[in-house]
Amino acid sequence: MPSKNSDWTFDPSRYKDLDFCKSQSATLRIHIAHLPNELKKDFGVMSAKFENQFNRKENIIPGELNKDNCVEFQIPLNAPQFVSIMPIMENVYVQGGDTLDLYTTAERNSNRQVRYKSFGGNSESAMINSLIPVLMKKLMNKEYDYQFIEGALKQGNEGVKNALKELSDKTIELIESDKMHQIIRDTPLSIYGKDLLMTCTLCQYLTTMEDMMRYYDGNRYIVKTKADGSTEGKQDSTFIPLDYESIYRPLLKYKSLLYDNPLVISESQQWIFLNKTLYGPLFINIGMRFHPEQYGLSKEIKKPSEEFNMEGTFMNDLFISQLAASRYNDLINNYQLEKCDTTRLLAEEMNSVRLSTEEMNTTNGLIEMHYPKVAYSVMDGYRNMVKTTEGNNTTKDITETWTPAQKALWDKQTSQYHGNLMLIDFWALYCGQCRLGMLNMRKNVEELKNEKFKFLYICDEGDTPRDKAEKWMSESKINGEHIYVTPSEWELLRAMFNFTGIPRAAIIGRDGKIIQYTFDAYFNADKLKNLLNKF
Repeated sequence: MPSKNSDWTFDPSRYKDLDFCKSQSATLRIHIAHLPNELKKDFGVMSAKFENQFNRKENIIPGELNKDNCVEFQIPLNAPQFVSIMPIMENVYVQGGDTLDLYTTAERNSNRQVRYKSFGGNSESAMINSLIPVLMKKLMNKEYDYQFIEGALKQGNEGVKNALKELSDKTIELIESDKMHQIIRDTPLSIYGKDLLMTCTLCQYLTTMEDMMRYYDGNRYIVKTKADGSTEGKQDSTFIPLDYESIYRPLLKYKSLLYDNPLVISESQQWIFLNKTLYGPLFINIGMRFHPEQYGLSKEIKKPSEEFNMEGTFMNDLFISQLAASRYNDLINNYQLEKCDTTRLLAEEMNSVRLSTEEMNTTNGLIEMHYPKVAYSVMDGYRNMVKTTEGNNTTKDITETWTPAQKALWDKQTSQYHGNLMLIDFWALYCGQCRLGMLNMRKNVEELKNEKFKFLYICDEGDTPRDKAEKWMSESKINGEHIYVTPSEWELLRAMFNFTGIPRAAIIGRDGKIIQYTFDAYFNADKLKNLLNKF
């Protein structure tokens, strides 16, 4: 197709009013060719995962494969974004009003990528899906993956500093180079599509930088495994910290393009980039020093220069919004577990100005925000908290939204344990945090073995073969109920409990009804016995 918008320049300020963020549904159809009957049990149920970045709320929609080997999803979006499709492990760009078709196959190459895919649709989304991955590779000259990070880590502090500078220079080159811009201008994408392509590529560089710093900082501690299987960390006296200010300073010349760009919620790996940036050194380590009085730090601490102040940027609004949403979820969870009543819950929120962190107070957070739509999300979260606890009403039972197939699966897994409180722990053998949590939970399982309390460990037999799982659990003395489900059943459970990552736990009442489907099992481990008296 001919190129469009030959005078294009990258300008995220076009999206200041967030007009592209509209609550609208999209239709996504996945057509799978060359699917042997033997594999249909693994692909029988697929899922589409999408996320509201204003409040970090994840949503998973299941879809059943029909006789034509096609799955159709109706996806209610709050903004255009790349939706994650499992089990084919593809990220597909979708925007409101789309009718988009992905044609692909169950066959994979050595990197576990599908052998081919093509798109068709009624909007620019098909072109964005087809062109952006190819153009990103062209713009980046070379891809940065974990092998690049690992190579730098082996060279220690100097190797990491050099690699971070290389990534920073590549980011700046992409912003400044007219040659790079001409590659984008020559595409048939709209101005929005070109801006999105630029954002995706910039975020790829920045995500690699955040990854490298995170992995390097992980070497700050020497971790040892004790005889009982638990671990302990001791600070390495030879560790040389990174100078975060010198790393970020060259990039802050382009703060308006990198950190005040609303399109970050629509780029190809938005949940990765945002999570690692908002909870990485720039917003946490440097941000805390920028406002020491809010974090209980010494007022004598060296403050960063004003260029590091993120107030007024889109990323800072997201940071405030996500913190507020996390706090509301914690308060609602405490209410569900009867740790506090309605009056105390709302009083804690209204009086949170007394807490050490101003971000913990809704009013102060809203005053700092510059994007009204993000601020409205904070207010919606507060209204939902009030509504959830109003008049001491119980929260809505999520099982009401389950399909007959989901309810049948739930009954199959839990009915035999009715009469007991149940802790459901979703896990996998490849998940180190899962295994560590199960090891640390052993003493609780032993203490409650004579009580009306059951520990149900559920895993996907496709990812965690039963023989290997049983071998590890036997050697590790993991008691409890070991439950194995098919890949399709696992996708149903992910949609039922709305989770993408593991470990994930839920607490279930004696009648089989869900008390809390986002239960922090490890944080509340020592309080499990108290639940027997409450429920």
